[in-house]
Amino acid sequence: MPKFKRLLQLVAGPPLFIGLLVFVILSTDFEKRIQGQQRQFGQATVAQLSDFLVPYVVAGDVLSLNVISAKMSQQDQVISIAIFDDKDQLLAQSGSESKDGSIFRDEMTFQGSAIGYVKIAVPEARIVNQGFLILPLLLVISLVGLIRFRPDLIVAWLFPVTEGNATISLDGTNKSDADENQIITAGPECMLVVRIRPSHHLARHFDRFFSAAEKFNGIVEQTTPEELVIHFDRDNPMYEAASAGLLIRQLTETLQGNMTFGGTIDIASGDSNEQRKAASYLASISEGDLLVVNGESLLADRAALQTFHHPMVAYGDLQRILEIDHQQQLKQDAEAIANQ
Repeated sequence: MPKFKRLLQLVAGPPLFIGLLVFVILSTDFEKRIQGQQRQFGQATVAQLSDFLVPYVVAGDVLSLNVISAKMSQQDQVISIAIFDDKDQLLAQSGSESKDGSIFRDEMTFQGSAIGYVKIAVPEARIVNQGFLILPLLLVISLVGLIRFRPDLIVAWLFPVTEGNATISLDGTNKSDADENQIITAGPECMLVVRIRPSHHLARHFDRFFSAAEKFNGIVEQTTPEELVIHFDRDNPMYEAASAGLLIRQLTETLQGNMTFGGTIDIASGDSNEQRKAASYLASISEGDLLVVNGESLLADRAALQTFHHPMVAYGDLQRILEIDHQQQLKQDAEAIANQ
């Protein structure tokens, strides 16, 4: 096992487990405290109510008992109330008992003799939903699984590459010092937004466009009837996004039908929703071009670029990709995919 991978497990594992354990303990303790307060409230309420109702039970004033029970059950703190005499005959009742409520009972006494009893139902206010406890558990399992099986993603996050591609080993050493370690290629994740108009062409040829993106390890997401968002996070994401975008553009030219293509490539950032909207807007006005918002230097000498100008765009350094170093191969691939 590589050193860096073991270090991640050693450093991240115990804090995650301890944090989950503390969360469970505190949640359980807090709920027990709330339940204790509910019991105290229910016992105190039924005790006071039994003392208050004694004169009305002794006098046989059933009407007053019904009025009092009705007013009590209208309160949010009491679900139902029932008053019985010493022969267990119901004198007054209001509300209905709920399975989610807690039942409390207290006897009514007059001059040392029991004359009946009062029974009330109080709602259970469970502050902590036990189902929520599975969320941090799933989070911990996901993080541990990420550390165990995909440490390369964490390496790419800890050592981001902004210019070109860099090869680093799992323990953070240079390539020359990593003979016994696995070598991975890190690069910034990229997003390709493609718009195909009219939208029925996208629906008709979706499988072909999907194959074009998949050929370069793209993860396809359809956001609107005429728009695809394709994510690239392997090897050389910028180069693969450019290749996939040009292949899709070539497909629109090869396939029969009067369809238009527009595409935008950008390096993925934190605010992905706003970034996608901006890329979608650029794709809608690109009119057959494949644009690059950021990271065009990652293509190095492998693509021919040209500055893109448009009256509705304020970007001063927006570039469009004219062709790539394997353009002829893309044309052959487009023909093959179109004939599928």
